[in-house]
Formats: sequence, structure tokens, C-alpha cells
Amino acid sequence: MLKKITAFIIAAAITLTFTACAGKETSSGKTPAEKTLTAEEIYKTAAKKNQDATTTDMSIDMKMDMTADGESLSMNMSMRAMADMTDENNIKLGASSVTSIPEMGDTEVNYAYIKDTIYVDAAGIKYKSAVTPEVAESIMGNATANEMLDADVIKDAELTKDGDDNIITFKFDNSIYNDILSESMGDMTEVSGISYELKDMTGTAVIDSDYNLKSIKVTMSAVMTNSEAGAETGGAQSMEMTLEMNITINSIGEPVSISAPSDIESYTDISADMLTGGAA
Repeated sequence: MLKKITAFIIAAAITLTFTACAGKETSSGKTPAEKTLTAEEIYKTAAKKNQDATTTDMSIDMKMDMTADGESLSMNMSMRAMADMTDENNIKLGASSVTSIPEMGDTEVNYAYIKDTIYVDAAGIKYKSAVTPEVAESIMGNATANEMLDADVIKDAELTKDGDDNIITFKFDNSIYNDILSESMGDMTEVSGISYELKDMTGTAVIDSDYNLKSIKVTMSAVMTNSEAGAETGGAQSMEMTLEMNITINSIGEPVSISAPSDIESYTDISADMLTGGAA
């Protein structure tokens, strides 16, 4: 469960940085610098600029707290993700993350997707598999982002200034993210009667005067309900989840370095189905 929730959150992050709302052209033909843009227009202009970029490098720091029946669990994750789509016939993706859970220690996972092969090093257990870029994205946790390419995910955007930077605060359209969250949990909801509902999801984006997205802070609260909990546990159970995520855009459109592991011979060749749970 935790892995799927984390994958959804990473998907939200990737959505915001790679494929968030497409920009709109102005009917006057003027460039954005020649007119005063609204908060939403500034956000969409920056998102479109990111979408058109062929390379990106970002860092994600996330804290999640889960509470049920008076017990709580916290999780912290730091992640760096890079993409190089300069050559559409040789897409390169890279990611590394460290997840920390009290009393369970740290778990490090590294991914590299080079020449149609994904390499996964999960806490020293190493696998490789020949997959498409789409399957690689799924394995790395951001497949659901692709479902939101054309979605207007933000609303109620407001603009303030900090020097030359534009500070955009906004809310997310919960109806869109509720659908994506339910879909991302897939077989769990069908088999175990588990459902998810976003209660609140807000964001703050920092965008410079050239419409480059510098950072995004996302806060989210949600409830997971297990309607088929056994009588011994008192029937239906709910778990409250809160999350704070900070995304820093290290670079957009600048060269990035993504390479295959130096010890390829130590990676076990397995089928894509084994990495995706049969979803490939």
C-alpha cells in the first residue's frame, strides 16, 4: 500500500513539473512579457515551458504522516529525478530515492533507463529488463502523470510578488485527483474494498520573471477507508493521511547526466511483468 501511495505522489510531482497544464496562446500575438498575466496564466506559461523542454532535473523532499486507531506512522523521502528526451529514439530517465521510516531504517532505490533497458537497484537487489519508455515511467512511479496531460489541475490561483519572482498559490481540482488516485490503486480497491478520498490539496509555486518554474510546495490530506475490515477489527476502518512535499527544479533545458550502472553484470535480467506486477 505504501509503495502505491508513494507512486501516486511522485506522479503528482512529475505531473506538475513535466506535464502540468498546457499554456494558452494569446490572441493578440504578444509575448507573455508584453502583457500582464493572471496567476493562472503565469503558472500555465511556466508549465508549458517545462513541457516543451527536452531535459529536466528536479529534487523532491516529502514527509507523510498516517494515523489510524490512535497509532501513527511517519515516512520521509528524498528523491532526485532526471530526464533526457533530446533524442526521441534514445530516451534516458534516472531517479534515486531514499525513504526513511522510524524503526525500519532507510531504503535506497536507484533507477536508470538507457537504450530501452531499465536498471533497478532496490537496497542492493539489482534487476534489469527491456521495456518501453512508458513502462519505465510506470516502474519509476510516474505513469499516472500521463493521464493528466490535458487536465486543468489547478483552480483559485492567486498571485503575489517576492522581488522578481511570482508566487502562485492555488488549489487542486480534487475531482481529477480523486479519480487518478483511485485508478492508481487499481487491484487494491477491487480486492480489499479499500477506497481513497482527497480532502484537501493545495500548492505554492515560485516562478521567476522569465517564467521558469523554480519550486513547488504541495500539501495534501486524504482518507483511506477499508469497508471490508473484519468484525474482529470493528468493521470499516479509516486512516488519515497528510503530506507535505517540496519540489525544487534544479534545471530545465540544460544538459543532464544519466548513465547505465557501471556494474551491469551484477544485474539479474527479468521480465517486465515481474517489475510491474503484470501491468506491462
